[in-house]
Amino acid sequence: MTRDRQAGARPPDASDDEGNVADCRTSARKTNSTGRGDEDAFTLIELLVVLALIAGLTAFLAGGLRDHPAAALHSAQATLANLLTAARTRALASGCRVRVLVQADAADAGRFRRTLVLQQESGYLSGDWFATTGVLSLPAGVIVLPYEARAPEGLYENPGEWTKPSGGRLHSSSLSGAPVTATVPGAAGETWDVIQFTPAGTLSTGVGDLVLATVRIRAPGSFAADESPVRAGPPDRVRGVVLSTYGVPALIAGRGGF
Repeated sequence: MTRDRQAGARPPDASDDEGNVADCRTSARKTNSTGRGDEDAFTLIELLVVLALIAGLTAFLAGGLRDHPAAALHSAQATLANLLTAARTRALASGCRVRVLVQADAADAGRFRRTLVLQQESGYLSGDWFATTGVLSLPAGVIVLPYEARAPEGLYENPGEWTKPSGGRLHSSSLSGAPVTATVPGAAGETWDVIQFTPAGTLSTGVGDLVLATVRIRAPGSFAADESPVRAGPPDRVRGVVLSTYGVPALIAGRGGF
């Protein structure tokens, strides 16, 4: 079981959901806030099937995408959007908070900002994230860019180029919330960025842009321990999604869409 809280912070959606069920592990068997009962609920088994299909498709495509950055970005965008949709649907069906984690620990270059995890809370506002229902990887050579204030040194060769056509930084503003330390299958105590859905399917953490970019792994010994193990490609080669408060991802086809 994983338990983590941000020091001194109250649950971000507490004021909106105080009237909900006390133990959300059983709420999927009750009529939830959408008015759906047992016959309509998106069950854990169904969710696992969806995630397995996403993971299988990603793995099938990844081998042929390494030399095709545009295709890899398309695949990564579909994987990210489908995972976010699955997380929102699971939150609505279960009455629990559900979150998507983005690996942010630079110690592992192969997983850095490529590994995505879906977790569900064990009880209403309990802070116990008991169920890791999916662990996915984006295609090799594609990552979710960090929030600008947490971008490690060396990630961008020319940081000044990473701007939106309309002005402002080109980065994942959706990941502005404080990172958490979490244990997931195959990795203990890593740092993760968080996108979190309330039981109503809205976002308590994660409104904004999620930018996907191509990268190359930097040669061992060519960078310091506190620097990024990957180097982002040109800023014109990006895709991603925009998340509103309602938690529904809108696909963005290029730099000009952010």
